[in-house]
Amino acid sequence: RLIAAGGLTAEQRGQYAAIRFGQYLCGLVAQRRKRLIAENLPDAGYPESSDLRAAGVRCYAGFPLIAQGRLLGTLAVATRRTDRFQ
Repeated sequence: RLIAAGGLTAEQRGQYAAIRFGQYLCGLVAQRRKRLIAENLPDAGYPESSDLRAAGVRCYAGFPLIAQGRLLGTLAVATRRTDRFQ
């Protein structure tokens, strides 16, 4: 369930309101319970990133939020401005 989002349109917030494990990069992070840094996203080779690539995203970072061994959610940051995070 999407709790907070910045930079997304109302339509995109609806699209990402509920993500299944393994769906999109955010769902992949939740499924694997490992961080995922995808720089130069168009060439990174993640089929789960097709929606982000279509939106012009060039760099993505996703982190699982885990407390006491339990997955609480994920935190993701993406940008259209650069191919690499600094």
